[in-house]
Amino acid sequence: MNQTKQLNRENNRLDEQLDGEYESVMTDLVCYLRGVDITDGQAERVRRDLLEMFIAAKERGEDVQTLIGGDYRQFCDAILENVPRRTVRQRVVNALSIAFHIAGQRRRLSASKCRCSSSAVSLSTAGSS
Repeated sequence: MNQTKQLNRENNRLDEQLDGEYESVMTDLVCYLRGVDITDGQAERVRRDLLEMFIAAKERGEDVQTLIGGDYRQFCDAILENVPRRTVRQRVVNALSIAFHIAGQRRRLSASKCRCSSSAVSLSTAGSS
């Protein structure tokens, strides 16, 4: 299994230990991470660090807002200062991957519509005989 997918699954299990405001702030952080120009693997490693930090703070009874300093964006930006951004090559490969995925989805949708249309035509002509 891909290391990033494995880490994602492990992070999802750790995420189940959070609740209340910890869970809410973690959701905000993960959404914010998804919009930053880092690789999926880097995002999952940062997420792992955040989860471990949040779980430990929760066990100590610490308030999550105190932990992050009140602004999750600034907190996340401070952490991301040391994370390398995607290279131009990685951004191009990612964009092409997305474009091919979308094109493949459209092709499958068109093919299924054609099959449905031809089936409908077959049924309507069969019913008229």
